[in-house]
Amino acid sequence: MHNERFKVIDDTEYDDFIAIINELNFECRDFDLSEIDKKFRSTVDSSEIKIVPIIGDVIVKRKSTNVTRIYQAGDKKSWVADFQKELATGFFGNP
Repeated sequence: MHNERFKVIDDTEYDDFIAIINELNFECRDFDLSEIDKKFRSTVDSSEIKIVPIIGDVIVKRKSTNVTRIYQAGDKKSWVADFQKELATGFFGNP
């Protein structure tokens, strides 16, 4: 389980992120992962129940190359797959 500070990134996405880094022979400690929660919060009276999807941005930075990418995250977003493709094709540099 990851740090509870994440709201947009769920446990499965975090675990997949780490696994991708390891599978492609990069060092996990060379990457920073953060997020920006963009979920709009609104006040609702007790007679109305409103479900607000969790949305935001995930920021991945490779420290050794100073390359940063921002991915859209949240409901129905595939930031992990986008990260995997870019890591595999050299966007963040070589292992």
